[in-house]
Amino acid sequence: MSPFPPINPFGAVSIEWYHRWVEPGYETTSRCIPEYNEDDCIATTVLLEGLQKINKQ
Repeated sequence: MSPFPPINPFGAVSIEWYHRWVEPGYETTSRCIPEYNEDDCIATTVLLEGLQKINKQ
């Protein structure tokens, strides 16, 4: 399996990335995990703000 991340990661892939990250020699994967988490946090914020807006209506 390639050490490089797929174009469209999903939850199960992030677990695989973690297991690769703790192994030496996977610098590419260690950069991908924070990027994946950042994207996930941004999406969660957008969802939260949308739900809060709906709740106020």
